[in-house]
Amino acid sequence: MCENKFFVFYKIGGKMSKSDKDFLVSLSDTSLELVLKIFKKGEFVCPVDKGAFNGEESVGELTDLQKAVFLAREKVSEEAQALMERSQDECQFVDGERLLDLGKKYETLNELFWNLLYERFPKFVKSQNRLVIRKGWRVLQVLT
Repeated sequence: MCENKFFVFYKIGGKMSKSDKDFLVSLSDTSLELVLKIFKKGEFVCPVDKGAFNGEESVGELTDLQKAVFLAREKVSEEAQALMERSQDECQFVDGERLLDLGKKYETLNELFWNLLYERFPKFVKSQNRLVIRKGWRVLQVLT
């Protein structure tokens, strides 16, 4: 599994040091590993099917990296939801440790996503208008 990550980093930067390899091994089963897998696949199907509403104005489109982070966040959320539903259907206790892990991953990905978005559209950081994602990976501001 890690050899794919090694290849990606090797291709980008040439030789890998032992610390680079240790870093990549430490990414196993993390939020960043999930983002890298999605990014590498390059299949960015937008899960949002709602178009613009009245009072929303387009400001741009997500980058591929932002799409990968968004999709990773959605995948983690879906996995947590499925875990909760499965435990209810089977009248079992929720795997609390796994649920906490998924919660941490979701929070990390959510914070990363919004930081990447506001870095790309800095004028909205202090704006009264919030940003939303709509169909076709459009970034819209909600006019107040």
